[in-house]
Amino acid sequence: RPLLTTGAINLATSEFRTERERLLVVDDLVETVIDALETSGQLANTVVIFTSDNGFFHGEHRLPTNKRLVYEESIRVPLLIRGPGIPEGEVRNQLIGNIDLPATILGLAQATPGRALAGRSLAPLFSNSIAPWRTTLLFQGLDKFPGDSTLYGRYQAVRTENYKYAEHLTNQGLEKELYHLPLDSHELGSQHNNAIYRSVMTDLKLTLGHLKTCTGDNCWITTPEPSLNPPSPCGANCLESDPSFED
Repeated sequence: RPLLTTGAINLATSEFRTERERLLVVDDLVETVIDALETSGQLANTVVIFTSDNGFFHGEHRLPTNKRLVYEESIRVPLLIRGPGIPEGEVRNQLIGNIDLPATILGLAQATPGRALAGRSLAPLFSNSIAPWRTTLLFQGLDKFPGDSTLYGRYQAVRTENYKYAEHLTNQGLEKELYHLPLDSHELGSQHNNAIYRSVMTDLKLTLGHLKTCTGDNCWITTPEPSLNPPSPCGANCLESDPSFED
């Protein structure tokens, strides 16, 4: 994509600042709800979940605004939970999806779901930061840009602790992306043509194929994420694409 213009930079800056200002209203709302629960004597028996439906771009990937794409700024969202039995001020690093929230709410309410759930209750993580959990998460969306009516494609992708693999179905065919996140946290250089990552990409491709069509417990992936085989001796120095490698 082209470099951001001055107008686009100003737009991204304005969006960022106004979103922060809007959060002041959210803060007031949260305080009102918590105060009402405390006044009514229900706070000690209430679980409060605070989250969002998507992340947002503020200039990253040369996008002044947007929220649909495959990159971390778009797919990562806040998730804060307070309530009885939930430790204060602790952080969990497991891969959580919005599909886990219905399962969590149903479990805490001791309700029975009317259909098979793809997610699972977060309750085991409340008291155990290293509780066994999924190792791979599916997410999907549209390749569409603000101010542009063109639908460039649809993507489906998997995210593990260290990798992200995406397939884009476009009018020109199937396009792929692969990122080694510890070495490329901004997702600026796809490694889908890098032979060093051949085994990683093959493994993630198979997992994605399974998650596209699974239901219920079959969507729960606990196998270890793929690793470089053999491990790369040169680390980030190896992150050069090999045009001869095509899967």
